[in-house]
Amino acid sequence: MALAVGLATGCSAWRHTPEQKMAHELQALQQAVPQHVTDPARAARLSEAIRGLDTDLTEFRREFTTMREDLRAANARPDVTRPELEQLIDGYDTRRKALRTRVLARHAEMIAATTADEWAALAKHERKALSAAME
Repeated sequence: MALAVGLATGCSAWRHTPEQKMAHELQALQQAVPQHVTDPARAARLSEAIRGLDTDLTEFRREFTTMREDLRAANARPDVTRPELEQLIDGYDTRRKALRTRVLARHAEMIAATTADEWAALAKHERKALSAAME
């Protein structure tokens, strides 16, 4: 019985979408802030940066999904030209770079709002959220 429950629980984790995993980790990060950052001003700065990271990673996921769909649609066309595909990929690459720069800025904001010990306690949630965003 315990094995069946364990297998069912383990299998259900595989059904979470990258968006759900990302949201879960960002929520866990937000909830951990009051436990680890006691200075109210720094905690507020950190919470604001986390909300911004949520926005940026959500946009990154949306951009990734759109690009994948656009590439599949273009690739399915027998008359698609190489320049069309290159233009599609170049546009995606430009937008992805801008989003990556914003995500890096959010990371820097979060580190600036925490001590080394505080960040060590919080960083795992950011790493997991970033990993989910890249799935």
